[in-house]
Amino acid sequence: MLPSTYIGAMNSSARTGKGNQILPVVTGTVAFKLADNPAFRVNQTPVRDAAGVWTLRLRDLPAGITIGSVIYVDQTNTHARSEQQISFTLIQGPEPTPTPTPSPKPVPRPVDTCKGQIKN
Repeated sequence: MLPSTYIGAMNSSARTGKGNQILPVVTGTVAFKLADNPAFRVNQTPVRDAAGVWTLRLRDLPAGITIGSVIYVDQTNTHARSEQQISFTLIQGPEPTPTPTPSPKPVPRPVDTCKGQIKN
């Protein structure tokens, strides 16, 4: 399993009746669904910025070819559902080499600076 996958940005906007002006969509969310198993819940985090651009982060997907859909869903039904097919290949990166932790150095015993100075 790969720790995290970034699925670029998706701009969500809607055309209005006034001069076909494009305005950002202010309701709804995006989600990724696997094509071969749409019921499987992918660990994902959608974030929308002020300009209406979505960033979708997927986690715990296996290496290999992944085919699915990015779906825009508006729970208020203000905007229509939109779906975009997507496929991408995840490759296993190099395994990080462990950084050795330094072992604690032995603490030297205190030295008696007066030892051997007094003779009887």
